[in-house]
Amino acid sequence: MIQNYNGRSSHWFKDLKKSFNKYLRWSLVFQNDKIIAFSCIQDHFFEEGTVRVACRMWYDLNLRSQSLSSRKDNYETPFVSIITSQMNWLRENKSDLTRAIFTFEPDRNHNLLKKVSNKINISTGWTNFVPMPDKMKTWPQATEADYQIYAEHRFK
Repeated sequence: MIQNYNGRSSHWFKDLKKSFNKYLRWSLVFQNDKIIAFSCIQDHFFEEGTVRVACRMWYDLNLRSQSLSSRKDNYETPFVSIITSQMNWLRENKSDLTRAIFTFEPDRNHNLLKKVSNKINISTGWTNFVPMPDKMKTWPQATEADYQIYAEHRFK
């Protein structure tokens, strides 16, 4: 996977073997016994009661542009599938949470954030991800230029 990773912010990928266990839960999507996407739930670095879903997202390069460019509302991308699974797991296993967030790189726009939030809310049937107007610091050394746009779901 690392050989064909062509995404952005790939600095984390090479250290994954050492750091994978600091994340709360990992989700993998398979197609014909091959991993085509994965991501995790992050529960560190944010205030207590907050988790970030779809963190460390990786797509098979052959699917990434197809998934990101799909304009069909009924097309379920691996991203939406993973968040749906992660949110259902959180609802069943983590009653102490106040919110879940997902983030996009700083150069993405809010229209995409709104569209994906809506697709997730429809897919789960119970979440209410709402795009936030500001940006969020998502790692300790981030500068303001690195802050990401995000949407949040409130559990309580």
